[in-house]
Amino acid sequence: MSDNKGDLTTSVHKKENKSKLNRDLRRWERTSFFFAIYDIVTIIISSVVTMTLNTTSSPLYRINYWGDAHMYFTLGKSVNNGLVLYKDVFDHKGPYIYFLHSLAARISGTSFIGIFIIEIICAVVFSAFVWKTVKLFYSPKHSWILIPMQVVTSYFTYSFWYGDGAEELCIPLLAIVVYIALKAEKNNALPGFKETIAIGVISGYLFLFKFNFCALIIGYLLYVVVSSIIRKNMSA
Repeated sequence: MSDNKGDLTTSVHKKENKSKLNRDLRRWERTSFFFAIYDIVTIIISSVVTMTLNTTSSPLYRINYWGDAHMYFTLGKSVNNGLVLYKDVFDHKGPYIYFLHSLAARISGTSFIGIFIIEIICAVVFSAFVWKTVKLFYSPKHSWILIPMQVVTSYFTYSFWYGDGAEELCIPLLAIVVYIALKAEKNNALPGFKETIAIGVISGYLFLFKFNFCALIIGYLLYVVVSSIIRKNMSA
């Protein structure tokens, strides 16, 4: 009789522990979801405010003050008007930068509002992957102050002084590559199939945008090749 009572007590304790574990898990999932949404909202607001104040493509400024931005925009509008790149109009950068400005010119052909929207999207993607990279190695608190600081210190620099630069439009893709690389390194592994395809697509895009941005990816791929050889020799 006592053995049956002891088994019943043990069974009750197991059910209670399982129930408590399920409650804790649901609470953790709700908390994680809340903080994920909170981070996303903070990134979006920080990016919009930063780009509104920083880039002269913003409606706060009468005009973008950088000559190259006007050249990109002019070639983009030329594409929309049926002119052929490198035949009717020419500049030394890759075609994708002009296709992007062609898209912006379809939003507005008389202002930089289209470019401003694209810049905000780029800032959001860049900041999101920088934050994801930080969280690979550290679980930061106070994201409400750290995320705006990251966005501001990234974009209020000489490289992005007037806005609409090739660097600004490509840096989100480089941030994705850095995230993939550091995530694989943290797991002591090589990038998976999907990550490899992503790096390949990004490389092709950057090559046809401004090819010298591929230097970072070439350096990382050389590291992957050497690392693969070392791993193979160690396992042999």
